[in-house]
Amino acid sequence: MRHPFIVLVMGIAGCANTPSTVEAPTAAAVSAPASAGGTKTYAVHFGRESRVGERVHLVKDHASEMNTKITRDGAPVPDQQDKREKQTIHYDAVSTAIAVDARGRVTRVRYDVKDLTSDGKRLPASVVELTRHAKEADADIIVDGSPASEDVRKALHSLLKLGLDGPTDDEIFGPKVPQAIGARWGIDEPLAIASFKDEGVNVSTIKGEVWLDGTTNMDGAECLSVHAVLDMRGMKIPDLPPGAVMEEGHATAQMSAVLPLDGRVGRAQDHLTTKLLFRIRVPAAQGSPMIVSVDAKEVDEAHETAM
Repeated sequence: MRHPFIVLVMGIAGCANTPSTVEAPTAAAVSAPASAGGTKTYAVHFGRESRVGERVHLVKDHASEMNTKITRDGAPVPDQQDKREKQTIHYDAVSTAIAVDARGRVTRVRYDVKDLTSDGKRLPASVVELTRHAKEADADIIVDGSPASEDVRKALHSLLKLGLDGPTDDEIFGPKVPQAIGARWGIDEPLAIASFKDEGVNVSTIKGEVWLDGTTNMDGAECLSVHAVLDMRGMKIPDLPPGAVMEEGHATAQMSAVLPLDGRVGRAQDHLTTKLLFRIRVPAAQGSPMIVSVDAKEVDEAHETAM
């Protein structure tokens, strides 16, 4: 599972220091026989096994906003200004799977990029070749024959799954058995907490619920409409300044996905809204400690069509 939270979390850790798609993995969703009571049920999967040579058209929009305030004894610190950082990224590309592993995960992929813009400015990228390794930081990204620039790599990190490590969305969010329309089930909370710990972020509790809202039609295919909510508390972010203390770390997420029953793509449509609220107490050389308060929001919208 790629945590969209992590991109924001690491940025927030930097704020304190300077007082500033879930892809891949299992079989496609298919309808199951009616239950003993006669109610039709469905196997709900958030991903599918990929095949060498398959092509998918991906359009994705990413938007983030982070507001930072620094106070002391309830009043603004004279030499510190509030910050408001915003970013939008648009991506339109056709992917071709070059190599997959034994689990059907794409390890090498080529993107023929129609459009990659950050804050309305086009980034130079016509062909992106991505080779995934276990860790996201180890991903090889070649853009038009050369290693990706910092700006392009940062944009792609916000848009794509760059590594192979971690549990899949099916493992965290998927039900163990087929479900009827209207059914609700909980996430695998221990696995979700462990996956954040692998990313270097400790979380005390994660509560989540998923439900099968109904069926819909998209791109000429019958699909399942699935929604989920998450509430995470007691978040502890890494690399705080010496003596700094997290007084509050809270995040929520609302997710929805449209899952084709014919398995032509993992998700025909995907939406995720993440909100975070952090408060960090930072000791000062003189006087009372400073309070760094951060609220952030991230929105991702994606549409995939098979080619």
